Amino acid sequence: MRKHIITLLMIGTICCFTQPCNAQLSGNYDVGGGNNDYTNPVAAAVALQTYGVSGPVTFNIYSGTYDGQIDLPGTIQGLNETNTVTFQNAPGNSPVITSTSGHGFNFTGADYITIQGLTITNCSSHGIYNNYSGADYSDFNTFIGNTISNIQAAGKVGIYLKYASDCQIIGNCIDGCYYGISNYYGTRIMFANNMISNAGYHGIREYYGLDNSFYYNSVYTASPLGTGTRAAFYLGYSTNSTVKDNIFYQGSTGTPTTAKYAIILTPHPCYATVSDYNNLYAPYVNVGLYGLAQNTLTDWRNATGMDGNSISADPNFVSISTPGDLHITEPSPVMSIGTPIPRISDDFDGDSRDPVTPDIGADEVAPPAPPPVEDLIIILSGSTDDSTDITLLWSTVPTAQQYHIYKSSDPYTGFTLVGSTTNTTYTDTNAIIIELTSFYYITADDQPIDGIRTPMRHQ
Repeated sequence: MRKHIITLLMIGTICCFTQPCNAQLSGNYDVGGGNNDYTNPVAAAVALQTYGVSGPVTFNIYSGTYDGQIDLPGTIQGLNETNTVTFQNAPGNSPVITSTSGHGFNFTGADYITIQGLTITNCSSHGIYNNYSGADYSDFNTFIGNTISNIQAAGKVGIYLKYASDCQIIGNCIDGCYYGISNYYGTRIMFANNMISNAGYHGIREYYGLDNSFYYNSVYTASPLGTGTRAAFYLGYSTNSTVKDNIFYQGSTGTPTTAKYAIILTPHPCYATVSDYNNLYAPYVNVGLYGLAQNTLTDWRNATGMDGNSISADPNFVSISTPGDLHITEPSPVMSIGTPIPRISDDFDGDSRDPVTPDIGADEVAPPAPPPVEDLIIILSGSTDDSTDITLLWSTVPTAQQYHIYKSSDPYTGFTLVGSTTNTTYTDTNAIIIELTSFYYITADDQPIDGIRTPMRHQ
């Protein structure tokens, strides 16, 4: 009897050691194509839950339509600032995520996950739901460059965050959803370069946020649903919010009621908010709601003490129909009147933003380059010490309001700005005699000198 027992125990031990236990994920995996590591994103998410991660993981999703809620709970082992997970489109592919019985992506505590470059549409609930489970919150997640549409069930949202912190919502295109983006009790979240069009209720809605920032977003809605208060941007009971360089366009004609606004702020003086350099446009209804309806931008400024550098004008979007295209068409009043945000150097399309006078909204339109300076004359004057003056002269460039002078010891690289002037002459008083050669070039700028912008470089 004892012999049989020992034999059975040995067999059990051998079986245990031959199981593929703790095969944690690390590296790149193909979903629905390529190496076909996983047939669909749901299967990839199940693998995360089963095995955890031991290094950075990227799921490259190939073209196709994938139905099913992708669950990302806080029980995934190994996730941290180094061991991140990314769900993204495989290069050159356009995968579509849908969920006929739930959310597209359902976060319940998972951290350090990026959702990038995917089309998420026709979900019966939220497109991306960054939720929590008990005391396990979904933090440090990034949603970037996704196209989200047709999330139209009552109360459903393109991207919905609850009790999240330190997330980034960047460069997403959201069209035809009940709400575009909603943030509830979020902390230190950045919303930037998003294009949100044709939301049925609010374009962007936030309740009870803390230290959140809204930069360079373009929002258009006519808020057609229901008879209640609607806005392109709604900020309720939030603390230390920063709202800059956004276009909030309320296109409603006021029917069935006039409770439609470009912007709504809950008026609590202890909840500090900074709002400026925005375009608050509501041609048929009130610009804002701050305790009472504020019909014009002037009324809004007087009531809030904010938006002193903001405008209220048609941004000239490419299209406000469904699907919307919120790129701007020249000429546009939002061009070159924004304020730079050091954290954001690119626009919705990845184009560089002007570092001094960027455009308002998600789209940066490059202005035409001014004419070059072509007849630079350099005059060397004498000196009695270890330096000399070098005077530069050139002809007037039509439309130029100022000029920038660059210098280098190399004819091709290393040029640095040494001065700016409204004249057609400049004297470099810091030329050192022992320098064998100095190279200069001058650029013309069509902006006034009190708003110096990075010049277009032309020799």
